[in-house]
Amino acid sequence: IKEKYPSLRKVAAAGGVFANVKLNKRINELDWVEEVFIAPPMGDEGLPLGCALTVHKKFNPDFKPFRLDNVFLGTEYSDEEFEFDNSKFTKEPYTPEKIAQKLKEGTVVGWFQGRYEHGPRALGNRSIIADPSVPGTYTKVNDRLQRNDFMPFAPVVIDKYANKVFDVTKSSYTAEFMTMLYDTREEWVDKIPAVVHPIDKTARIQIVTENSNSKFYELISKFNNITDIPVLLNTSFNVHGEPIVCHPKEGFVHLDNGIVDVLVVNNNVYAKK
Repeated sequence: IKEKYPSLRKVAAAGGVFANVKLNKRINELDWVEEVFIAPPMGDEGLPLGCALTVHKKFNPDFKPFRLDNVFLGTEYSDEEFEFDNSKFTKEPYTPEKIAQKLKEGTVVGWFQGRYEHGPRALGNRSIIADPSVPGTYTKVNDRLQRNDFMPFAPVVIDKYANKVFDVTKSSYTAEFMTMLYDTREEWVDKIPAVVHPIDKTARIQIVTENSNSKFYELISKFNNITDIPVLLNTSFNVHGEPIVCHPKEGFVHLDNGIVDVLVVNNNVYAKK
């Protein structure tokens, strides 16, 4: 590629092969590459989006490339669009301070907000989140989700701390969509063991900005205020091998089955009685 395009400095890529974040890291580490961007729906699920943009460009020649703030393109549900069994579950108003404290105490939280993510990554609207600082968190969440032991969890970090915790010297934008692998800085490896790969100390991070997901950003900030850790464990809201949770009723099944300890839907927190 370098020989054919000697002036190339920025690389954008799509296709299922680029779901391999280790490969993406190797490309990012090439000394002649300034930035790498991997399409968030990098596999076949991205084809409809690409086709739509191509047709839009055809009919709107002045349409220019732009940077995505997020890929929350799916369905959302208001509180009026679902019911819960109040003989089985409690309900109370959501506050970020309270959920941050619960996370610090070891609570596994089902996080259901707004429109769901387009692409293969849970980016903070259909997520299971937990405290990454406790070594036992990895085993606890892994067992609940029926995952294999070699499958690492991903960390989500607020933007202003990303390069402090991880080596994010370039290609930080693509990390907003969890499509790149980075090295964890040595002083942080033992602070967040639940989200660091045990062999090579890498992490498939998601960087959250206030603009991309303000509610998620605020929660992580509150967690950082009480723990000095600006990172949460973030994995997709589903048991391994099953589709990601789409409707709130599916979230309540996970709550009822003990996959998560509490469920946050929109601005309410639910727990089993």
